[in-house]
Amino acid sequence: MREALELTTPLANKLGAEVKFYAGLFLITACTLMLQVIQTRILSVVAWYHLAFFASSMAMFGLTLGAVWVYLRGDRFTEQTLSYDLSYFNESRTLYHGVMRGVSVVCFHRRSATAV
Repeated sequence: MREALELTTPLANKLGAEVKFYAGLFLITACTLMLQVIQTRILSVVAWYHLAFFASSMAMFGLTLGAVWVYLRGDRFTEQTLSYDLSYFNESRTLYHGVMRGVSVVCFHRRSATAV
């Protein structure tokens, strides 16, 4: 009985890891799609209805473009460079959001100053 248990343990560990991976992938994908639906609903109330679907479609296109880019450059993204890549892309995303927030504040400030 003990020998049979020892033989199936690596297989059970591998299956357990695969189940955890696919469960995590499912949750991330489901959350992303729910976020897209929520953003579409909010934008359709705040802005024009068709603009909401355009923004949502562009966001999904960006996600797909990033996934295809990583897939095509698979030799570039390895487990050894994962930490560096995550920190690099997170810093660039933070910088991008900071610049876009600054641009929107400047544009909104100018527009509200001229409207008064």
